[in-house]
Amino acid sequence: MKHALALVLLYAGFALLAWHQVPDWPFGYDEADYMFAASLGMRANYTDTPTMPMAEFVRAGRDSAHRSDLSSAIRGANDIIFYRHWHGPLYLDWLLAMTRFTTDPHVLRGLQLMFPVLGGLVIYAGCLRLLTWPAAVLSTALYLWSEAVLRSPELAPHQLFALCCLAALFLLAWIMVTGSRRAWYGALAFTAVAFCTLEVAFVLVITLLVCGHLKRRELRADLRLAAASAGLFLGVVLIVWPGAVLKLSFLKAYAFMAYLALFRTHPWGTDMSVWQVWAYRFAQSPVEWVIIAAGIVALAFVRSEVRRKLLPFALFGVLMILAVFKVNAIDPRYMLPFIPALHVVAGSTLAELSWPGRFRMPAIAGLCMILFAARWYSLAARPLGHGEHEKAVLAWVREHQLGDKRLLVPQAELPMLHYYFPRATVVGYRDEASLRAAQAQGQFAATLYPNQP
Repeated sequence: MKHALALVLLYAGFALLAWHQVPDWPFGYDEADYMFAASLGMRANYTDTPTMPMAEFVRAGRDSAHRSDLSSAIRGANDIIFYRHWHGPLYLDWLLAMTRFTTDPHVLRGLQLMFPVLGGLVIYAGCLRLLTWPAAVLSTALYLWSEAVLRSPELAPHQLFALCCLAALFLLAWIMVTGSRRAWYGALAFTAVAFCTLEVAFVLVITLLVCGHLKRRELRADLRLAAASAGLFLGVVLIVWPGAVLKLSFLKAYAFMAYLALFRTHPWGTDMSVWQVWAYRFAQSPVEWVIIAAGIVALAFVRSEVRRKLLPFALFGVLMILAVFKVNAIDPRYMLPFIPALHVVAGSTLAELSWPGRFRMPAIAGLCMILFAARWYSLAARPLGHGEHEKAVLAWVREHQLGDKRLLVPQAELPMLHYYFPRATVVGYRDEASLRAAQAQGQFAATLYPNQP
């Protein structure tokens, strides 16, 4: 009975907080590309067809004289991997299934909430199995009521990736307790699925290998186990993403991320420094981050058994933060790869402290109420916009009957216009220099300027 009541309260709080966080404006930059990839169909997504051959991709990247045109060249070829933004196909498989029923932006974004709903259940059930009820309640509240979850309903694979990682990490935590081979194979399968979702899954692979090494005696690690593990991982990847192996598509993801980091100015949409971005994240969720910090400190004061169970989460969280530390993007979804693991660590350690007498559950309930109130106030103080600019741009193109013409537009608006007007030839520019160069080279039916449809 207490579990049913706890889950009702946790998910009621989630529903109240998430109710007004699902935008209804037209699909923007990333979303428009994902929707265009979905429009190419299941076969294109599953087989990575069409896509630029690896040799040609490497040659284009090495050609420094035309490196700035790499995105335009790939976009012009309808490269399916490019339109997935170099991620694996698993999220697009889900999106393809949903778009059979609707392409309404508000509905599709609302359906994204199914991933945190499932993630909350994984955390609650996992903490109950490994730790205690208070740990399950506080960890789930931290996750469901977090900035990263509530402000990331847009079309993107990060919520799905977080769900896969949580499942794998709880199985690894069970391995740290029991050394179960069945749990090892389960964690391996979820790691392979995560690999087919987002390229930063290599952090989960490292975490898996470290935990496997630590429990090698209990797992009875030998060449047979190594071969079976490699076969299972490869088999899952071949089933979900055959192009990763047959076309080496996953290598393109890492190559393009390196290209963004080395050759593109502000590739993640902001000119803020890394430290400014982290300060911004703290400012949006000070109570959440204070609880996380307190939980990390509390690791030193809980039983060694608890620390052993939480080792996979702590290791994964630290490694993932190091992996994405310099990604200076303020969008909350960029915290989803690491922050759910920190929620589990913080919620579990604070709940597992040696609370005096009967103070444990009242203290946990008090923390949850403070967290909910702070999140409610934070979201109310920063209401979502209405996408007026995006709506105005699309309306302007329609009114002037430019849907099949050659247009010169800001790069940030290119994917949206490309998706909504597939018959148009849309050329993007990034700054004044590229704008003047494009105008000098070609004739355009219209030129759109930033914030001026």
